[in-house]
Amino acid sequence: DSRVGGFGVVGAFCLLLLVYVSLGGISETYKMIALILMPALSRWSMVYAIFAFSYAKPVGLGKTFKEQANWKKLTLATSLMLASTLGLLITKGLVLFFVGLALIFMVWVVAAAVGLFLQRKFAGLTGDSYGAINEVTQVFVLVYFCFVARLWC
Repeated sequence: DSRVGGFGVVGAFCLLLLVYVSLGGISETYKMIALILMPALSRWSMVYAIFAFSYAKPVGLGKTFKEQANWKKLTLATSLMLASTLGLLITKGLVLFFVGLALIFMVWVVAAAVGLFLQRKFAGLTGDSYGAINEVTQVFVLVYFCFVARLWC
């Protein structure tokens, strides 16, 4: 895309490099868990951001999602995420279960922080902002597992 620019290309390269290095740093025991949780938690973070923050533009694809967001859908998405994530982790042991609880909380903090930053910077979020929150959260999950796998598990 010709509109990306030099900083966009460098940013995308750095993001991909961080994903590659993080995947290399996760032991084989936890790599599959990280690869399952990464998209699940990042998609949930987008649901949270869509619900929690205002939309910046009068039109756009993200506006459709924002208009459909409500407590019921957030509760359903959160319940499904918690059940699947914690259900997977409890089968791997109690330590990993608590590591997962901490991860879920930290994913929420990251999504809230990035959402708040983007809300202040652009007076609301857009579809691109939701995508950015998704990418940041995915990388965070991998980096988290990289550190946790080396420290505690």
